[in-house]
Amino acid sequence: GAGGAPGSLATLSDAMRVKAGRRVIAALVAFPDDEHVQLAGVSAVVNLALEPVGRGALARFGACRAIVTALQNHGVDGERAFELRRVCVEAILNLLSDDVNAAGLRDAGAARALLVVVQNFCGVGAFDPEPGAHGLGGGAATASSASMATLASR
Repeated sequence: GAGGAPGSLATLSDAMRVKAGRRVIAALVAFPDDEHVQLAGVSAVVNLALEPVGRGALARFGACRAIVTALQNHGVDGERAFELRRVCVEAILNLLSDDVNAAGLRDAGAARALLVVVQNFCGVGAFDPEPGAHGLGGGAATASSASMATLASR
């Protein structure tokens, strides 16, 4: 792995990354209602998903479903909703570079969960992919719609 501060995820061996991935996902699954655990766990997934061995371990232990569940349960409202939305989207983006995780995200309903977050963020009942719709700026809604379609098709 890459260099980093002692004790950081960047200094972990491959075996330790796998072990950390298993423990992080176990915590996310065991404490679905705890916003603090969800935020810390999803943040760890973001870092573990930077390396192929971490993405592979996360796929095996159910990271995709855990991330989507965290986004659905806490990404719309709550004390830490903004932070959790941000790290969930970052985790999804990092996991998408791996075909197994891309399929897992599709199966877990990531596109639908992201769409709900976008709808709530924009204050709309149905997402309108017209450029400039709902104050998103020229083309931003279309770009988001295209990203959703890409996620759904992977």
